[in-house]
Amino acid sequence: FVPHGYALHRELQELVNAGMSPQQAIAAATSIPAELYGFEGLGCLDEGCEASLVLLNANPLDDIANTTSHHTLLHSFPIVRTLCIV
Repeated sequence: FVPHGYALHRELQELVNAGMSPQQAIAAATSIPAELYGFEGLGCLDEGCEASLVLLNANPLDDIANTTSHHTLLHSFPIVRTLCIV
């Protein structure tokens, strides 16, 4: 038995182990497949896109294992305006 979602986190870790940066691994699981499959408006955080966001307790760019530190899930809402958060 493999709990739902575990395989994604394991795959992200393996992509980083293989030499990708955490940012590249996350893109390989989100924006790149959406673009390749023609899912316009998905896999991006731009105006006019539809978003499902997972808010994390720790930065996955520091350690890809932080993708498992879920805090909040926001599902399927339209992005009206983008903000740059530094």
